[in-house]
Amino acid sequence: MNFVSTHFIVVAVAVAVVGFAGVILQQRRSPQSTAAWLLFVILVPYLAIPAFVAFGIRWRHGREPITSGAPEHEGRDDVARMLSRYRAPARTTGNAFRLLTEAEEARHALMDLIESAEREICIMVYALRPDARGEEVCAALTRKAEAGVRVRLQLDAIGAFIRPRKALRALGRAGGEVRIFAPFLHGPLGEPVNQRNHRKMAIADGARLWAGGRNIGCEYLGGDGTEDVWRDLSFTAEGPMVDQWMLMFESLWDGDGHEELTEGHPGNPEGSAGTAELQLIPEGADQSGDALHDLCVTLMYRATGRIWIATPYFLPTDPLWEALRIARRRGVDVRLLIPGTSNQIMADLARGSYLRDLEEIDTAIYRYEGGMLHAKVIVIDDDVFVGSANFDGRSMLLNYEAMVMCCSEPERAALTGWFETVAAGCPTGAPHSGLLRRGAERLFRLIGPVL
Repeated sequence: MNFVSTHFIVVAVAVAVVGFAGVILQQRRSPQSTAAWLLFVILVPYLAIPAFVAFGIRWRHGREPITSGAPEHEGRDDVARMLSRYRAPARTTGNAFRLLTEAEEARHALMDLIESAEREICIMVYALRPDARGEEVCAALTRKAEAGVRVRLQLDAIGAFIRPRKALRALGRAGGEVRIFAPFLHGPLGEPVNQRNHRKMAIADGARLWAGGRNIGCEYLGGDGTEDVWRDLSFTAEGPMVDQWMLMFESLWDGDGHEELTEGHPGNPEGSAGTAELQLIPEGADQSGDALHDLCVTLMYRATGRIWIATPYFLPTDPLWEALRIARRRGVDVRLLIPGTSNQIMADLARGSYLRDLEEIDTAIYRYEGGMLHAKVIVIDDDVFVGSANFDGRSMLLNYEAMVMCCSEPERAALTGWFETVAAGCPTGAPHSGLLRRGAERLFRLIGPVL
């Protein structure tokens, strides 16, 4: 009996190892990451298989991507054609767009949006802090719910693990709907722990949008003067692009897919809200591919003038890294704006060797020393992006993210002007590091894809 039971255990483990090896080989990841996971599964399958299920699978849902009635490919530029092949939302015109560079400005814009809602408020953020700003927003949402406005709030289970639970319970009692994305305990079809919802948005009546890189808390929106307020970017928008953000919200709110919006959606009646030409580029398992990642690689390989990147965490994928290095060697003006020290020590260690490699090829590295830099901006020639995605593999390939490509000159000028203004006051070059730290940086670079 011992022989028989041992035989079946060995066979079961072997089948599991082979099966998971096949899954690993099908996933899009670097050769080093693939080899590491395969070795882990072969050597210690009883640890590796549960870890891979929790942290290694890139799950693609069977939802329809957010297309919003994208037109046919003919007659458009090659970027638009490429994005349409990924079934990304169509580029829209007639939008109003306002960049919010200061925390207090972003806070007032968010509160004004909440107070202006007459029918519905939809908010999705990675983190909601249990501090003065988190309580303030929860109280405002509770008042709107009590007044009969439908309030829907979705938070990420990890990002909002520490949250104002009492205020959220009060919101629920007032009729507001609060959901936690990818909770730790969920059914077999739930979201894996490794894929987080990093999108940030607030939408009033399906017509007015507040979005960008900020979550809700004192470090993002300003406090009573005692907190360290992070340097970040948000924006407000009105117009046809807001319909696409509503689709994106619904996609993760109900998890059951969504219908394409058509002309005449009640949130945005016919008529121009402004002059901004914008394109929403979602990233995540509810999309048909990695549109933002692949577009950035493509644009960097063909860049002739500039590549400017502002990001809190610089951990590029291998394709992004090679495209960036080759662009600099071709003479492209490559600039990197990063926090001198971020809030993630492991990410700082993992980025170190990347920064020194860039410095060796005369890349301009600007270290923001005025606190934490949390803004995310990518400028590649005349293509300018702003939103929630960090310049790392997690944001580009795993998380749910939302970036906007600004296709009209006033919006491009606002973002490039912000970059130049912030970079002008920063020390340059990679941070100094001793021999011991350099060894740690090389080690952490190996695990950069999972940070």
